[in-house]
Amino acid sequence: MGKIYLALRIVGAALGWALFFYWWALVLHSPGGSNTHIELSALVLVLVIVLVVCGALLWIQHNRNLARKGRRGEVSRYVTPKFERDYFGRALALPSRMVLLRSAVVNLRIVAHRKIYSKGAPPVEPGRKVHGTAVEEVATS
Repeated sequence: MGKIYLALRIVGAALGWALFFYWWALVLHSPGGSNTHIELSALVLVLVIVLVVCGALLWIQHNRNLARKGRRGEVSRYVTPKFERDYFGRALALPSRMVLLRSAVVNLRIVAHRKIYSKGAPPVEPGRKVHGTAVEEVATS
């Protein structure tokens, strides 16, 4: 998959550049275009290329400076979110992470100003009786 994707990217880039140069050839050989417009277009194109290359070089140098000083991770530190309260300020009561990961269903109850998460029962298949739970019988027609 990776080699095909790379080949498609290279072919797409080559076709894009071929189209770019074809259009410029049309502009340069058109009888309606004046030399002033062509010269201004070329000037703008050169300025844009120079600005993009200079901007990329400055960004690369900035990243190298950060890496040399050993401050790569300090520039924008990721803060692990604390799951203590929801958006409305209610306290969250969560079981352990492993309980939540192993649960196919998670129940959520809101009691007073608390949100309580707990392991839920698996879904009931149609026509199956489940004893000892809220669902005693599922009728099928």
